[in-house]
Amino acid sequence: MSITVPKKLKQGLKKAIIIILGLYVMIGMALYLLQEKILFRPTVLQQDYKFEFSYPYEELFLKTDENAVINAIHFKVENPKGFSTLAEFNEVNGRSMRHPGSPPT
Repeated sequence: MSITVPKKLKQGLKKAIIIILGLYVMIGMALYLLQEKILFRPTVLQQDYKFEFSYPYEELFLKTDENAVINAIHFKVENPKGFSTLAEFNEVNGRSMRHPGSPPT
């Protein structure tokens, strides 16, 4: 016993599959191209903004050859076992950043 599918139904299914795949590809491309704007929403801080952390730290301003200024925060610990760097802040430019080793909030 064989099942025959009407020609109109076949064409309709083919169109639906092509449309669904096209939408999938377009949404995927949009998410790929906009991922930085979606995930990393930067906010500009005033030049005189003061960070507040419960651990001792030093705020550094590094000047580049192109006269740009890179802001860095150096957390000071008594017995360091190495160092780590954080290239980008998320969530309001590090205002909510915790010190390494601090208990979760």
